Amino acid sequence: MPRIKTRRSKPAPDGFEKIKPTLTDFEIQLRDAISKDLYDWLIKEKYADKLLIAKWRKTGYEKLCCLRCIQKNETNNGSTCICRVPRAQLEEEARKKGTQVSFHQCVHCGCRGCASTD
Repeated sequence: MPRIKTRRSKPAPDGFEKIKPTLTDFEIQLRDAISKDLYDWLIKEKYADKLLIAKWRKTGYEKLCCLRCIQKNETNNGSTCICRVPRAQLEEEARKKGTQVSFHQCVHCGCRGCASTD
């Protein structure tokens, strides 16, 4: 969905007018493909997780792999899963310690990193 323009919105850079029709076309195709009936059927038949899709709509959770990774009671230290930590931050901390990044994949779901900044 396109952002809502306000008085404080910055004007689009040069070249935006060239890609605007393509973006509009993609938006229309997306609306046509995911109808309410199709969405409800996918939820009912358990092809999709309603709660996970609801999280994807929130800022910062666009790449969330599973709900267990954000539940604080699922980890020993009472925080979210390590797969939610941005890869750049993990690499920086490992570089400061002089070691390699020890995280390879999530123990819950096998995710290799679902932070929105990755």
